[in-house]
Amino acid sequence: MLNRIFGAVGSGKRDFMLARLEEAFRAGKRIFVLVPEQATADLEEEICARLGGTASMQVEITNFSRLPNVVLREYGSLA
Repeated sequence: MLNRIFGAVGSGKRDFMLARLEEAFRAGKRIFVLVPEQATADLEEEICARLGGTASMQVEITNFSRLPNVVLREYGSLA
């Protein structure tokens, strides 16, 4: 399922997203998060702090420049 979150600055998008990620994590779902490149490290750190170190096995945070690698790793190479 693809969820896009839109809203003005300070409207609570990040808190909403983190709450949804936590729900999906607790349900054992595999999660892919696509964020702007400058937000990748901050979000990875926040998710690990909130959900624990094992979250990195279920939650993959990527940006547009790393997205092709994620897709190829998940679904296989075209070669």
